[in-house]
Amino acid sequence: MEASGPRLYALTREAAATKLHCGLGLADARAICPGLAVADADPKRDAQALEALALWCGRYTPWTATDGDDGVLLDITGCAHLAGGEANLMADLETRLAPLGFAMRAASAANPAAAWAWARFGTGGVLAGTRTETAMLNLPITALRLEPATAQGLVRLGFKRVRDLEAVPHSTLTTRFGAVPVQRLHQLMGRMEVPFTALAAPSCHAVRLAWAEPLGTTEGIEAALGEALASLCRVLEHAQLGARVLQLDLARLDGALHRLQVRTACANREPKALFRLFRDDLDGLDLGFGIECLRLAATRTEQLGARQLHSDGGSGGEARSEAEARLTERLTQRLGIDRVRRLRANDSHWPERTIRLVPALDAPSPAPWPTRGPRPLRLLEEPRPIGVVAAVPDGAPRRLRFGGGLADVVAAEGPERIEPEWWRDPEGQPRDYYRLDLADGRRLWVRREGAFGTGAPPRWTLDGLFA
Repeated sequence: MEASGPRLYALTREAAATKLHCGLGLADARAICPGLAVADADPKRDAQALEALALWCGRYTPWTATDGDDGVLLDITGCAHLAGGEANLMADLETRLAPLGFAMRAASAANPAAAWAWARFGTGGVLAGTRTETAMLNLPITALRLEPATAQGLVRLGFKRVRDLEAVPHSTLTTRFGAVPVQRLHQLMGRMEVPFTALAAPSCHAVRLAWAEPLGTTEGIEAALGEALASLCRVLEHAQLGARVLQLDLARLDGALHRLQVRTACANREPKALFRLFRDDLDGLDLGFGIECLRLAATRTEQLGARQLHSDGGSGGEARSEAEARLTERLTQRLGIDRVRRLRANDSHWPERTIRLVPALDAPSPAPWPTRGPRPLRLLEEPRPIGVVAAVPDGAPRRLRFGGGLADVVAAEGPERIEPEWWRDPEGQPRDYYRLDLADGRRLWVRREGAFGTGAPPRWTLDGLFA
């Protein structure tokens, strides 16, 4: 919805053949085509559907990605021969997508930019060999995927085809239009690499199961998952690895794809323990007309050598660690990765930065736990300014003023000097921390920032409370 009223967001092939175009006001569109049928645009759901389609295309290659808001990009290097060649692969893709309601134009070329341009401005199909350069030079300027204003500026100067742009010095184009047109030209002609990031990198540790008849019950899926986990864990054991992230893809008969992902607290290759992580997500899963294919992959692994899994003797410390890891995994799977957290050591001198909360399944920090003096159980989120009376300017506090009253200090420990982290705050002041026992039994942690005789007087704050 625009300020001036609703406008056309996208057109069907039949509508595009008329004088209608995207961005045209709805009132003007109805004047041109009184029988026009419209529906509300939903870009968010369109993007979700496009991503689901890209994942579905994983049956042809593990390297798939969405391309803009109306395309899917497949890297079929080393995969096309499995379908009998590029032409057969595209024919099979069109045959499978047609019953799902998709109309497509596919093209195959030596690089993504050429494939994009040939699908939209060429005839589509396989473009290979010496035909590629000639075909690209004959395409219109819009095949360079430029901003509309840049493309219109080039057309006004007489550049109608890619060959026209190729014939002029590139330095002249850069001076007038910037580096983008020349960069897109080099990408189109295959002289420059086009960045490509797949939705999910293929895993070298994966198991795939397919059946002649689809599985239509949760019990059947669980049995198949158990078989896949057993096979995958044997592969991981041979490689001396353990899974940290597992991804399960269930391809439905109607083309939909369910993707489930679980994480482990530590490297694991025990099928029963891994199966329990998937069980909750499998309950109530919409299987549609059945699942025709299952793919289980360990997308993230860590080294896990041979070890004793069960022992009748010893202190049981390893068994307790395993039990804690299993509990953390199940809680995270049920409650969400951001709702189960743990403390993690952070490489910093300042107390408020020494420890931070992270998801419980994150890898341990390489930073060691701090071994400094006693720290309070509770640090205040915002240090509270306080007033201090001391016997000498740089001495320990004798009386505090905070919370609307005065409190006498009966014992003080400190100072503990912590220098500023110059790489974060070059102008920072050194801090002196004190542990103070008050007459009413409370124990506080206060700090003094700055020193007397250096300009501004030092600032005192209450930073934490001991038990």
